[in-house]
Amino acid sequence: MPRDDERHQLDPEGRYPSGDGLRDVECRALKVLQARPDAVVTRTRDAIQFDWGDESGIVALVTAEALELRLTYVEWTGTHGAALSSWLWERYPWEKLKNKRIETLLRRAQAARDAEFRNCAYCGRRIPLERMTKGACHRCAEQHMGIVY
Repeated sequence: MPRDDERHQLDPEGRYPSGDGLRDVECRALKVLQARPDAVVTRTRDAIQFDWGDESGIVALVTAEALELRLTYVEWTGTHGAALSSWLWERYPWEKLKNKRIETLLRRAQAARDAEFRNCAYCGRRIPLERMTKGACHRCAEQHMGIVY
């Protein structure tokens, strides 16, 4: 019988009852949540998404079949439109995962996202590559290089 706090962590709105036990996707999602309990949880019937951080973070998408690790990035939707999104980094079928590896995989995914940041040549701030032009953050590129976005 699942504990109420486990069910609430994975389905805070109580929208996906499953009788007297946890579904496969929920059992697997609990393993991810135990590895990194500070996640923001988003739930659908067949998938549970965990987000850590904003544009510097990672996403774990849990389905009954696999653990999908995604790196966040800023997607440009127009001249000045920026929307947070993610892209597939690695996918692991559950039958090939050991419980102890999940935390390691999450750390590796975070390290991969961290590697996509650089220091702005002008202000020195750490900026994701998608917010840079020619080694400068977009703000500094406008101020120092005359680039108009």
